[in-house]
Amino acid sequence: MYQNLPAPTYSHFVMRQQAFAEVVDGIERRSAVVLIASLGGMGKTSLAREIAAHSLREDSAVPHFDAVVWVSDKGKEGTTNLSTVLDAIAQTLDYPGIAQYTHSEKQYEVEQLLRRQRVLLVVDNFETITDGVLLEWLLRLPEPSKAIITTRQYRREFRNSAILVNLHGMTEAETSEAVDERLRVLHMERLVSDPTQLEPLLAATGGNPKAITLTMGLLKYERRPLQQIVDDLYAARGDLFDDLFSWAWALLDDAARRLLMIATFFVDSASIR
Repeated sequence: MYQNLPAPTYSHFVMRQQAFAEVVDGIERRSAVVLIASLGGMGKTSLAREIAAHSLREDSAVPHFDAVVWVSDKGKEGTTNLSTVLDAIAQTLDYPGIAQYTHSEKQYEVEQLLRRQRVLLVVDNFETITDGVLLEWLLRLPEPSKAIITTRQYRREFRNSAILVNLHGMTEAETSEAVDERLRVLHMERLVSDPTQLEPLLAATGGNPKAITLTMGLLKYERRPLQQIVDDLYAARGDLFDDLFSWAWALLDDAARRLLMIATFFVDSASIR
């Protein structure tokens, strides 16, 4: 079994039923790429890793793959490109010599490997990758192999060539499971005797797993009043709005972008006419 999956960053995976099913459905379709997109902290990486791990099991509901190759741009932002991805595939599939070939030879040999076996390629943190050639290559990945991409930013190139899965905040049941797990890990069960005490906090996080983890830590280690933490959450949503703006901007064509930029010169108002 060939795989280079990273160690999980979670002790317990909270099943995201709808998103999990949508990704599985996307893998079963003809499109080469399934795109998991969301704001930061929603659990894209954890979801992709869990699905990739399931894909290596014979008894899983996830379509089976012979190998999983994981590539992430996290911590080395902007350095991932087609060449480094080809190298990662060759190394993981135990063909290290391919990495020494010229670029065109390397690409040809790796594509042959992807045709001969079912390989699931996961590219994590795609929002910081700047190599357009890599994006074009992923969108025409040879069958029967598939790619899962996680990203905070939606690009127009994905529009007609990838299956989009929008990962939203956790449902009430998923949030409750996540909170119960954090209470157990942090040994806080006795401190929170009534789970309804946490409802204002959970509402402030919007079901964001990362926000829930951080705020539970604040409750545990800083011993701050619950209402103060809730107020801080509502006041510190700048990063979320930055992501929303980037997402919306990516969906606009050049004409719409120019129109919005020109509108900044009209201080009082700007009519659509």
